[in-house]
Parts: sequence; C-alpha cells; structure tokens
Amino acid sequence: MPNSNPAIAKIQSWLPASLRHKDFDLGARIGGKAQEIIAGVLIFTGALRRRSIQLSDKLHHHDCGSVFSLRDSSYFAESVRRISPLTDAEENMFVDRFRTVAQATVVARW
Repeated sequence: MPNSNPAIAKIQSWLPASLRHKDFDLGARIGGKAQEIIAGVLIFTGALRRRSIQLSDKLHHHDCGSVFSLRDSSYFAESVRRISPLTDAEENMFVDRFRTVAQATVVARW
C-alpha cells in the first residue's frame, strides 16, 4: 500500500531505489517505538516504587529497633552484666560507650 502522506511520498522519491520501502509507515513505526519506551518507563517506575517501599520498610524496622534499644537500655545493660566476664569498671565503660554510640546514631539520623 503506497503511503498517503505527501511529505513521506516526496522523501521516498528522493531516496535511491535500494532504500525505498513499499510499506514505509512512519506513524506505525513511531507508535511502536513509543509503546516500547512507555513499557520500559513503566517497568522502571514499578521497580523504583518497589525498592522505595522496601527501603522505607527497612528504615522503619531499624528506627523501631533503635528506639526500643535506647528506651530499654538499662534492661539490656543488666542482661549483659549478668553474663559478662568483665570487671565492673570494664562493664561500665562498655555500656557507657555503647549507649553513646547508639544515641549518636539515632540523633544523627533524625
């Protein structure tokens, strides 16, 4: 079927015979490529959304763990002291440093 678009027909008349196409339908080719591009964009945005939700979920769990660790730090410190082979001075130093690092980590994130 010859192309009904006069601009395309004129361009084809300028082309050498080896480059002419009988069924040269520019609109269909552009439409096909546009569909491929749109499909790729949709796949990319779906993956991006999925990864964003996963990251948000991981950050939420991390934040909850940090909050409860800080809230119940004295309980955890006593549990560690009961099973620790360290001296009282070493245990106090360990717990103080752990508490300082944990608090700095939470404060730096917020």
